[in-house]
Amino acid sequence: MRLSLAIISTLLLAGCLGANTKPLRIETATWHEEASFGGVTCVVDGTYPVVFETKSDQNISLMNNLIQKHTLDAYTDEIQDCPKMYLELVETGALLTETNNFGFQIGFNEQGLLSFTHHSSHYLEGTAHPANSLGALTIDTVSGKIY
Repeated sequence: MRLSLAIISTLLLAGCLGANTKPLRIETATWHEEASFGGVTCVVDGTYPVVFETKSDQNISLMNNLIQKHTLDAYTDEIQDCPKMYLELVETGALLTETNNFGFQIGFNEQGLLSFTHHSSHYLEGTAHPANSLGALTIDTVSGKIY
């Protein structure tokens, strides 16, 4: 039993020592976009993480593409179609604004893993309160695998 514990401990320690312990350099990028049509204005405004520096065995482009696909695209993809969705709700001459704010918070950035939460608050003018959402993304910074 002692021998198997020693072997397991050695393997775990070797795995931890081999892991990337240097945090990635991550900066905050901002996004602002508006689309208007027939008195309806839709606004998307927020921040998302961008990886700027990694070790040589990590793929910056792959990580930024994954981050963009799972965060930024989720909040901005349909902005151009947004005003037309609400057009029948607006009386002639009236104005309506929909606002979607989003952001992120890094939770873990070491040992070859990047994990963060992303959140959004969606508000349609005249409603009682915003609709909020929260998501999370964890990326293996070497392989690009998403957990």
